[in-house]
Amino acid sequence: MHTTITAHQVKIEKKGNYAKADPNDLQVWNGDTLQITSTDGAFRVVFDPWPFKEVEHNVTNPEVLTFDFSGDFEFYCYLTPPGATKELEYPESEGGGHGNVKP
Repeated sequence: MHTTITAHQVKIEKKGNYAKADPNDLQVWNGDTLQITSTDGAFRVVFDPWPFKEVEHNVTNPEVLTFDFSGDFEFYCYLTPPGATKELEYPESEGGGHGNVKP
């Protein structure tokens, strides 16, 4: 039984003409939390499937979310740097990020 709650953080960064998550592989437990941040601009992250207890939505601010789903998930990162009019996507070859929530 896992009883320690871990607070995970992912930073969305501009890498060339792409948005990348650091880290892009999350191995977490139910009850752990996640906060997404960026100092490189406005971000948007889409999860598939939604792994949190909070109501499903695109993550666009550094709120703290609580994992409440067991299994694999993918996440896709988008970033709009200051002054830019076009949103940067994750590199197609990497497919965003992925994770696994352990029960």
